[in-house]
Amino acid sequence: RLDGDRLTDGHIIFRASPDKVGTGHPGGRIVFLPDETLLLTVGDGYDFRDQAQNLNSPLGKIMRLDREGRPPENNPFASRPEAIPAIFSYGHRNPQGLLVDPRDGTAWEHEHGPKGGDEINRLQSGLNYGWPRTSFGVDYSGELISKEQTAKDIEPPVLVWVPSIAPSGFALYLGDAFPEWKGDFFVGGLAEKSLRRVRMRGGEVVLQEILLRELKARVRDVRNGPDGFLYLVTDAPEGSVLRLRPRTQ
Repeated sequence: RLDGDRLTDGHIIFRASPDKVGTGHPGGRIVFLPDETLLLTVGDGYDFRDQAQNLNSPLGKIMRLDREGRPPENNPFASRPEAIPAIFSYGHRNPQGLLVDPRDGTAWEHEHGPKGGDEINRLQSGLNYGWPRTSFGVDYSGELISKEQTAKDIEPPVLVWVPSIAPSGFALYLGDAFPEWKGDFFVGGLAEKSLRRVRMRGGEVVLQEILLRELKARVRDVRNGPDGFLYLVTDAPEGSVLRLRPRTQ
């Protein structure tokens, strides 16, 4: 609960179990759907990537919960005894971008690939997004993770980045301060040290632009402000909150 400028009365409504060793690939993004349920990303844990295909493991999944942490009865695997009922979609690696388009309720997610193969996905209930059965990247050693980039029972990504930009943070710009950007996605780049603008039309990417490379800063998050400007968080010991506004303002 937000009390002035303090968070108070916190309690746990969901915990991935069993506990895993290490902090790699935690996921951890949350967004609310129009029906007031929420989506929560859970990464594959890095050393446990095969669990992303296991419906009895929370790793490598998008969860759908109500505000008390309970799985809704209409979740896609709620009636299957071998599956965790909170699972909404599976086959994810390390999702660090999540948003809902308020215009139509579509949920979008982006995730880190290995060496290459970062993705933007349109989330749909019950679908398998492939990891590690399919991948557009290779392991950090250079070895193949999978011989397949796509498969008939796998939902393909809408956009793939090779080489990786290491995406983090995700915003859909619907403000009025930048009319030429209205309806575009913005993605923070950690490895690329950039802000990516991505324009989609009809579910396909029609334009990409790389912004703010001159800052040489890892962009951890990007958000819409109530004033119509974009706000960024840079990831560094001297990290900053930055505001983007038109040059005329």
